[in-house]
Amino acid sequence: YIAANRWPKVWYRQALKNPELEVKLKDIFESYIGVPMQGDELEFVERGCQFGFEFRFRIGFPPRKSLQLDRQ
Repeated sequence: YIAANRWPKVWYRQALKNPELEVKLKDIFESYIGVPMQGDELEFVERGCQFGFEFRFRIGFPPRKSLQLDRQ
C-alpha cells in the first residue's frame, strides 16, 4: 500500500491515469499496478496505520488517497 498525503499528490493523479507503476526499494525496481483503495479495505488499512498527532500534522490529516500495489 502507498498513501498520497498532503504533499505532493501529483504522482497519485498520474497513477490513476496510468496505473502501471515502477517502485524502487533499496536499488531494486519492481513493477506494480496501482489500484485505488476504498470502502472496507481502506478503513482496514487506515486502522492498522495509526500515527501520532505530530506525524499526521506533518503529512496532512485524512482523508488520504491510497493505492494498493498489485504485482504485475
